[in-house]
Amino acid sequence: SERDSKKLPGDVRRLRYDIVKEVNIAGEIVSEWHAVDHLDPTFCGWQGCDSAYESNRFRNTVHDWTHMNALSIIPENHWYAAGDTRFKPGNLLVMPRNFWTVLLIDRETNSVVWEYAGTEADRLIRGHEPEMIPAGLPGAGNILLFDNGIEGLRPYSIVREINPVAGSTVWSYEKKGEFYSDAAGRAQRLVNGHTLISEDRKGRVFEVSPAGKIVWDLQVAGHDTSRAERYSRGYCEQLL
Repeated sequence: SERDSKKLPGDVRRLRYDIVKEVNIAGEIVSEWHAVDHLDPTFCGWQGCDSAYESNRFRNTVHDWTHMNALSIIPENHWYAAGDTRFKPGNLLVMPRNFWTVLLIDRETNSVVWEYAGTEADRLIRGHEPEMIPAGLPGAGNILLFDNGIEGLRPYSIVREINPVAGSTVWSYEKKGEFYSDAAGRAQRLVNGHTLISEDRKGRVFEVSPAGKIVWDLQVAGHDTSRAERYSRGYCEQLL
């Protein structure tokens, strides 16, 4: 959606922002969350808004402000069980890619209750598919995130496992010169403790051990992949 905002520095700019909608099985809208109603239009994540808003490129066009590329729902987790209400099951973990920052939205108050952009020395660059690891899997309660990187700043990708309370990276996978997807991408924690990584721009899906050893690798020649996921045998009864 688009909206004029007079809160922006300088002249009025037009923003394109995202809406999260919950729809029931009958197709009725149960709830809506409009980014522009709950985020400050002068906020653009850790890199700031000034260069984008003042660029001639955006003066007479619509600025893609949030560009949310992922949404996941917080599952049952030990943080909430221990009393940290930010991580209440059902809250929404979203990735406004243009913010280079992950946000957690409280579904009752619609406010942002947690955010992650890395550390001063090791910032998140772009990013896709933040997901809290479900109970029963190694690293349960931590958040997996595909940190894309970008040419000219960090031309390689990193998969990060984040302790959301400490805000620290507890595990990561990176291979400079070998592993890079400047857009898209996903990571999934598996039952055996390995991590499935979707390096989408290269059309590659591979599995790594906690020590970073590649134990399975698939290259799809001539095609991008799209945020691959491993399903358990018997996941779809119709295919048994």
